[in-house]
Amino acid sequence: YYDRFVKEVAFVGSDPFFREGTDLSVLFSIKNRAGFLKALYGFRRMMKKMNNASQKNFAYKGYGIQLIKTKDRKIFSYFVSLNENTVLLSNSLTAIKKIISVKNKKSKSMVKAADFRYMRAIHPYQKQQSEVFLYFSDAFIRYLVSPKLRIARSRVLRESVKLSLVEKLALFHFHRFGKKEKSIQKITSRIISLMKKNRSEWKVLQKNLKDLKLLGNRFTAFSRKWGKQGFFKPVLDYSLKKVGEKEAEAYERFQKNYHKYWEKYFDPIGFYVNFKNNRFQLKTHILPLINLSIYRRLTRVLNSSQKTIVDTSMPGDIMSISIKLNKTALQKMIGRAFSYGPFRFMNASSLIGHSIQLHMHDSNPMIDFDAAEMNRLLSSRMFNEQHILLTLIGYSLFHPLRLSIAIDKNQKVPILKLLDQSMRFFHISNYFKRFKLKQYHFYYKDEKIRVVRLSIMGVLIWRFYLYFGKKHLHIFTTENYLRKYIDHTRRRSLIKYKTFKDQIIVQFRPNQIKFEKNHYTSGLLENLQKVSLKNIANFRLFSFIFGRKKAKPQTFLKLYGFKPMCPAGGEYYFHPVQKRWENSYFGAFFDAKIKKDKIESEYLSNFLNIKNFQIGLKFTKQGLETKMIIEEKKVKSDDFSKLR
Repeated sequence: YYDRFVKEVAFVGSDPFFREGTDLSVLFSIKNRAGFLKALYGFRRMMKKMNNASQKNFAYKGYGIQLIKTKDRKIFSYFVSLNENTVLLSNSLTAIKKIISVKNKKSKSMVKAADFRYMRAIHPYQKQQSEVFLYFSDAFIRYLVSPKLRIARSRVLRESVKLSLVEKLALFHFHRFGKKEKSIQKITSRIISLMKKNRSEWKVLQKNLKDLKLLGNRFTAFSRKWGKQGFFKPVLDYSLKKVGEKEAEAYERFQKNYHKYWEKYFDPIGFYVNFKNNRFQLKTHILPLINLSIYRRLTRVLNSSQKTIVDTSMPGDIMSISIKLNKTALQKMIGRAFSYGPFRFMNASSLIGHSIQLHMHDSNPMIDFDAAEMNRLLSSRMFNEQHILLTLIGYSLFHPLRLSIAIDKNQKVPILKLLDQSMRFFHISNYFKRFKLKQYHFYYKDEKIRVVRLSIMGVLIWRFYLYFGKKHLHIFTTENYLRKYIDHTRRRSLIKYKTFKDQIIVQFRPNQIKFEKNHYTSGLLENLQKVSLKNIANFRLFSFIFGRKKAKPQTFLKLYGFKPMCPAGGEYYFHPVQKRWENSYFGAFFDAKIKKDKIESEYLSNFLNIKNFQIGLKFTKQGLETKMIIEEKKVKSDDFSKLR
């Protein structure tokens, strides 16, 4: 429908703080001016009427500007017609002035910036309805770390804390005295009168709350300088004239911490999005990280040639990680690392191939991991790389793994020699007294399978199965996985191998989750239930203060500006028999439930239909390129809109 009136849309902003309130300008390149303006004027009239907004018309540099706004800044929209084919909507007058200055050629356009031109050379403009291009320029990122934005944002944060405090004080006053009070000074005076200690500190705080007020008959606080939470005045419209001593010191601390990670600058980033044939593709390009030593090491270790990676995944593999390696550079590094110590007699570099792939197969584990909690623990300072590796090993106990190494024909003999050296070393070494290695072989469908048996303290036993394919060495953690893979490769005429040019590829295939589906969905639903049941505490508190009849989501929205939402779409209600608040999908605190079939069909069905979720990384001298592809099963064309 909209493509009948709109040709292209551009979104422009100066900072990404959407939750607190930022400036956002939308430029429309229109096809049918009369039809577009008719729809736009109708929408603005409706918003004005529904929100009891006021309207103001004025001119700037010969351009007529229309402003529709409400007192709480919930509605604050400027409208400008720049020419016959271009229309501008914005919530910032300063942004409008800047755009008009660019149009009148008084200021430079981003199109003329060297970094933007370079990014557009990488991702050239294409006349497709499905194309989205997002760019964070060098100037934009410099502004993000500038003194004006950082100091202004710190003031916004302090104002936000004061607004939250006033709303809590108003709620406490209503609960304590049984009536609403509009005056913040009267509320704080009455609360101070109840105190026996710290009165002087609260009187100082009372003076700092003079610029705030409560809106109407609600518990929503409003700042005369910034507005209300979620709809703050854009920093772009804020004039920073004086800076306090503490603010200057805080910015210096930020600057020092920032330079620990980025010595000169944070690199410009470009995003390219494309939708085509049930396939969502996102590409990013970061310019350039060559000043970082870790980036330089990665460019040496990873293979930058045009040689592709042959994907060795098979049906049932739910996750795969593929890495294209610089074989020569890695062999030199490993040769140096193994040139001393107990491993100096081993030729470990013979194990290095052109690429390495790790695949995880579908299974039905007896225990499960809480992915959200694991991520929280591993991202804390208590854990390091060793803990992450141990977690992966522990996770592998319940999931079949396969390591596939791309090798040449002449590598088989050195690898077998390395295996024999390892056996002898473990047998005679005092370093691994509690570890024992044994090996033997058997045949499956005329293929020779070598088994390496690792025992720890004679109790714990791992078996690894080595199978030499035509171009890969495969190491399996279970015999069943090995047999499945050999059966799969025997049907070569039916196999279509994928190839990749990226250096690192991570793939996740939700539609291959069969055995583990109940474990996976249960974990997701339990996390949704946890969030949902937290909202019940809000309803219990609200009904305790205002009465059960007023404790409705719409009342929350009216009084506080937010509405408690169930993340899975369930409804909150008061159970008249049980005398408690419940959720239609997740039950109550002490009688929790999950409507699995209902939520899975409405909430998770599209996610489980995803054929492949792929992330690719390429480390080049020109910068870091990333690619994200979401490939869905061939279903209805509008199903991408249902992905959450």
